[in-house]
Amino acid sequence: MTNEITIDDGCDYTSLIVWRMNAGARARSGAGFVMPPVPQQVVPPLCKKTVTRSSKPKPTKRRSTDTTPADVLVSVMFGKTLTYRGILAALAKQHPECSLTLRQLQMRVFSMIESRYVGITRHDDMPVTHYTLYSIDPRFYTLSAAQKR
Repeated sequence: MTNEITIDDGCDYTSLIVWRMNAGARARSGAGFVMPPVPQQVVPPLCKKTVTRSSKPKPTKRRSTDTTPADVLVSVMFGKTLTYRGILAALAKQHPECSLTLRQLQMRVFSMIESRYVGITRHDDMPVTHYTLYSIDPRFYTLSAAQKR
C-alpha cells in the first residue's frame, strides 16, 4: 500500500473562508443560494516523500517490567494504611531494585483484593482510596509465583 503525503496543496482558501463566514447572514436575509467559490491554485503542490505501509501491522512483543516479588510488596504494605502513591514511595525507599509502575501496582493490589488468601481492606471513605493489608496466607505466594511464569 503506497501513500503520498501532501503537505500543502498550493491553493488559496481565503475566498472560501469568507463565503462560509457570510453564509449565516445570507440565510437570515433570505438571499438565494450562492455557489461556494473554488480555491485558486497559487503555487504548485508541495508533497512529501512517498510512504510505503504494509497491509498488516506487525505484532509487538510486550515485555513485563514487573520484577517485584509478592513478598516484597507484602513487606511494604503489611499493617499499614497506604495509597498507591504511598506504596510506590515505600517500595522505592525500601527496595530501590524493584521496578513497578502505577498501573502494575494497581493490578497487583486488585489481584490481592480478589484473592481469598489475602486479608486487605479498601478504604473508600477518604478522598483518595487507601488500602490496609492485615493478613496473608502462605499459599498466596505460591499462587503468585505460578501466575508470573
